[in-house]
Amino acid sequence: MDFLEAVLDPGHEEHRDMARWYGGPFDPFGFDEERARFGMENMARRRRGPLASHRSGSRRAKR
Repeated sequence: MDFLEAVLDPGHEEHRDMARWYGGPFDPFGFDEERARFGMENMARRRRGPLASHRSGSRRAKR
């Protein structure tokens, strides 16, 4: 909420810093749900990949 307050109010003392951090003009209605969903699905697919058992710690040591 702090980010939104600052970036949407040009008179806010942190407006310039937040806009610079974000990388450009902020459009709260410019969210692309399809692109976000694709990115999240891609990350999930990579996490379920061949190394998934190593990440979860479920792989048992060989004797």
